[in-house]
Amino acid sequence: MLGARWRRFWGIAGLIACAGAVAQAAVYRCGDVYTNQAIAGQQCHVLVGGQISVVGSTPRSQPSPARAQAQSPSLAASRPEPADKAEQALAVLRAELVQAQQRLSQAQAAPSSDRARAQQAQARAQADVDSLNREIARWSRR
Repeated sequence: MLGARWRRFWGIAGLIACAGAVAQAAVYRCGDVYTNQAIAGQQCHVLVGGQISVVGSTPRSQPSPARAQAQSPSLAASRPEPADKAEQALAVLRAELVQAQQRLSQAQAAPSSDRARAQQAQARAQADVDSLNREIARWSRR
């Protein structure tokens, strides 16, 4: 009885293995093209081994020359000039400097029972002010 069960098991296992092997069709590589059938007139090689995944892509649409010319002036106008970038950077840095100076004055004026923490807050605020002054000097030289 035990032998009949094993024969049935191995028979089913064999059928499953054969079904998997039959399901795999040959894949050919013809130059840069992968296909299920060899292309006549080209040197094609059968790929042997692992699974092959094919990922499709959609072609990019190329803008027409008239459309590209119509867009280019608006794109050029939206790009800031280097001088504008420097001015914008300086404006942002100056606004941050004002905020950092306010934080420094608040840290210096705030009474604190924890002297070490108060000194750390003052040192951090002073370091922020110093670094912003360096950045402003660097951007002003440009």
